[in-house]
Amino acid sequence: MAPDRFQDVLASLPERIEELSQCFGIEIGPLPEAALREPVREPVDPPWRWSGRSRGSRAPQEPVREAVEPTDVSVRREAADLQSQLLREQQWSGHLMALTTALSAERDSAKLLRMILDTATTGLAAERALLAMVQREKGRILVSAGAGDPTLLAILPFELPFPAVVGLLARTIAEEKPRCVADADDPLYAGILSDDERRILGSRALATVPVRRQGKVVGALLVDNPTSGEPVSDRDLQALQLLANFVAIVLDRA
Repeated sequence: MAPDRFQDVLASLPERIEELSQCFGIEIGPLPEAALREPVREPVDPPWRWSGRSRGSRAPQEPVREAVEPTDVSVRREAADLQSQLLREQQWSGHLMALTTALSAERDSAKLLRMILDTATTGLAAERALLAMVQREKGRILVSAGAGDPTLLAILPFELPFPAVVGLLARTIAEEKPRCVADADDPLYAGILSDDERRILGSRALATVPVRRQGKVVGALLVDNPTSGEPVSDRDLQALQLLANFVAIVLDRA
């Protein structure tokens, strides 16, 4: 209702009340003059907003917050990592296909073993790969085949005692399970490498898997990164075990 119209209704209110009191026989006292003279004020907006819950409740106005969107840099980094991972998976699949084809076509065991060791370096991005064969009757482990940087292969051939309480290769063969050393200088891996292995290999990041032939462990396959010190991942350790199975196939055919 408009303020002027409301003021007119308010001014005529005493007469209407008097008429009603006479009609129903009710005595009503006079209204306060101050109430009748009270000016009508324009409504003002409150300093708060009404919520949609109820008319009797009010809630403070919440500040507007800007949504945080991922930066273009992080998105590009994730995309680059994913692309690199997919490319590596494709390359690894290509290496396995080449090995499978060579096993059915090539009869030279030495060439096949060399190809497997090359795959261990290129396919797993390892700096060096070594094949160790145990000679139980002679009490030794002979390491005479490898792949990688020629300067890192200058250590070949070399021998290690077997059996031995301490030694990465000896324990891999005796316990018949893979081993992964992220950092040989870490106290967590204390006692795993023998003094001879530390001196000959000169590497802190290594991984080994057993090589089985007709159900019996006959050696071990080793990869390491003497220069970069980059640890071998769990995924690469599984891939290395697959290559050890290829070695077993070649040995059976020799």
